[in-house]
Amino acid sequence: MFQEILLSQLSKALPSNTSLIDAVSIALDISYDAAHRRTSLKSKLSLTEGILLAKYYNLSLDILFGITEDNHVSVRKTQDITNEDELQLYFENSYNLLNELFSQGENHILYSAKDIPIFYTLSDSLLTRFKYFTWLKMLDVNFNNIIFNDYSPKLEVILAAKKLGKLYENLNITEIWDVTTINSTLKQIHYYYQSNIIPVNTALSLCDEVSMLIDTLFDKINNPKENYKLYYNELFLMNNNVLVTTPNQQLLYVIF
Repeated sequence: MFQEILLSQLSKALPSNTSLIDAVSIALDISYDAAHRRTSLKSKLSLTEGILLAKYYNLSLDILFGITEDNHVSVRKTQDITNEDELQLYFENSYNLLNELFSQGENHILYSAKDIPIFYTLSDSLLTRFKYFTWLKMLDVNFNNIIFNDYSPKLEVILAAKKLGKLYENLNITEIWDVTTINSTLKQIHYYYQSNIIPVNTALSLCDEVSMLIDTLFDKINNPKENYKLYYNELFLMNNNVLVTTPNQQLLYVIF
């Protein structure tokens, strides 16, 4: 029963151009014939193989075992970030997961933006470096005594971030902003300026980059060729949640 449910869920999650046998063969690193025996139910999947398949294709084991009720969802926590290497790993893992989802065909992203969406600050600009700095100031104890002008991100972090940021371009995107979306970044700039962690000329340059980003998005909104919509919400504060929808799957990123 477990095997049939697992294979049925896997079949629904796969892109139309990928066969179930190929998917099992790749995930379990077994031959085509061995995968065929498992998909045809002639051979049993071990529990270990079932877990490997579920992890490889991001399937919920709760659903497979039939213990999830309608008002429950499964959650997977990302690895904690405590240093720059783990920040790089977060960018790489996010890219791999999203790229796999987008390969399924038509997709849509709904971004509830309490802060400027992360994808816009993953290039190689001064604002990008400032965002890395603010994140690591909160997460890495070794950043306590570092000032902004002394910080230079590793090349590997920059490349991993840019790769993730490029993924956001040319997608079907809907963003919901509120009054905090821009103000949160401006408050960060103001705080670090007042704390003598960034000088006044750097603070003003960061504000200029925020302004240029807004101008870029304004042009994008007014371009009918862009699959991009932006809404301003005056009723509620946003929460930085991101809902990714594909033909076969939905994935919700929730801040923890």
